[in-house]
Amino acid sequence: MEERTITVTGQSKLSIPPDSIAINMILTTLKEEYNEAIEAAGEELNELRKCLNSVGFTKEEIKTTDFQVNTRYENVKDNSENFKRVFKGYEVINRLRVEFPEDPIKLAKVLNSLSGCSAKPEFSISYEIKDKKEFEERLIQAAIIDATSKAEKMVAAARVKLGKLIKIDGGNSFIGSANNRLMALKESDASLDLEPANITGEASVTMMWRIE
Repeated sequence: MEERTITVTGQSKLSIPPDSIAINMILTTLKEEYNEAIEAAGEELNELRKCLNSVGFTKEEIKTTDFQVNTRYENVKDNSENFKRVFKGYEVINRLRVEFPEDPIKLAKVLNSLSGCSAKPEFSISYEIKDKKEFEERLIQAAIIDATSKAEKMVAAARVKLGKLIKIDGGNSFIGSANNRLMALKESDASLDLEPANITGEASVTMMWRIE
């Protein structure tokens, strides 16, 4: 006799306030000679570190997330109106990141320091959750509860009983972030009157039970 089973997919969606801020920065340097590009990039990095040191970040807290050296070419027209590739130099791209607990006063100080920094980094902020693992566990638990509730309602309607759990597949989760690109501020000691959006996460699991 073929075993009777029921398979149900449970889903969850939770939203919680962010508890940390990440500042993502990009330093871009373009020089005709390779050695000049590397040296200039190092100088800009040192200047950026000084700016961030002034608002309490140590060298170890200023993390490089990506570093690239590329050759830059541009298409230009010659006297015959034909395009040709012209070498413009070596481009150094350094992506960096700092993180700190959610604090509008410190955020204002950090952004003002960056806006006045001679290195002129591009920067953006994102509101995040520091303990993503704990949030993921909550999402998956909620998805399991949802699947179990659906299964119990289905078997009750069919007037059968839910048996032993056979397997669980998935446990997939996604956690978003609240991102904002900000311009330079004018008052270094002023706090920012921002209301960051909650961080929303989603998860799904597929569960199979025997039917008695």
